Parts: sequence; structure tokens; C-alpha cells
Amino acid sequence: MILNSNLGASKVRITPLVEQGKEKVSVDLSVGSLYRRSEDTDWLTINGSIVLQPNSCVIIQTKETINMPNDVFGFLSTKGSIGAKGIITANTKLDPLFNGELNIPVFNVSGRKVELKKGQAFCSMSFWRTEAPIVGEARHAINIQPVTEGRASSFWNRYSVQIVASVLTFVVSVAASLTTFFILGE
Repeated sequence: MILNSNLGASKVRITPLVEQGKEKVSVDLSVGSLYRRSEDTDWLTINGSIVLQPNSCVIIQTKETINMPNDVFGFLSTKGSIGAKGIITANTKLDPLFNGELNIPVFNVSGRKVELKKGQAFCSMSFWRTEAPIVGEARHAINIQPVTEGRASSFWNRYSVQIVASVLTFVVSVAASLTTFFILGE
């Protein structure tokens, strides 16, 4: 899993930039300007909010545009606070090389009307690195690029930051312990 703090380094681009607050492992996506009823083809404008009728489905376009690199995919899920109101989103994946707004099926499974406001967070996306990059153009990227580096090299490229941080933490801990021993031991 890719933490929010590493999305930029992973070349995942989300516009406009989303303020995440306490979220560390997923990015909240919000209600955009357009929606359509599941049985219709015409998109309608969301001015201030949209009211979802009981036991209905609409497709809501996200406010955010996501640009995915060729070695990351996303997994979409419902936000817990929205799910508690009886609103669920279709759990789906976001393919490598995707670029654009998401059109998310949103279901009101409750027996009452539920209002979603424009700009309100309603689903979350977590991001995962693929085992190998995908080769090709968006929507037609079905070939997997062969891995040409060895296992050790691949491991180092993927985890070098964590390895260096761990070694530095160990060295600093040993130095602090020795310093404490010599200061208090004398």
C-alpha cells in the first residue's frame, strides 16, 4: 500500500489537491458537479446538493481528476460516515494509466432520502503498487513489462528508503546507548 505522504513520489496525481486530515492510507474523493440516474444517459448538474431517493442508484462524477502512473492501481471504497447513512459506493479498482474524473455508482440502500452536498467526501481511494509496470496506452494497457532486474536490485529499489532509515535509526540508538553508558558509567 502507498501512504498518502508517498503519492507524489509514486507519480499519482490528484487535482485539485485533497486535504486529508487524519487519513494516512486513503484519499477521500468528493462529489463533483455532475450526476446521472443509473437508467439515463444525460448528465445533470449538481448545484448545491443532490438528494438520493430510497433504494435508488445514481452515478456521481468526482470533483477530483486522477492521473495514474503505469505501476500503481487504486481501490475505491465507501467512506464509513456515508455508509452509516445507508449510502454505499460500488467497490471498484482504478487501473494503471487511468486519467480523468471517476464516475462512481452510488446506492441509497436505506429507506429514507439522503442528501449529498457538492464537494462532500463520499468515497475513499487507496493505492497499491503493481508487481511490474504496465506497458501500453491508457485503456489498452494489458501487457506487463518484463522484469529485467534481479531480485536483490528490485528489493533495493522498492525498499531502499526504509532500509536506510532503519540502519540510521539503529546507528543512532547504539550511539545514544554508548553515550549514556559512558556518561553515567563514569
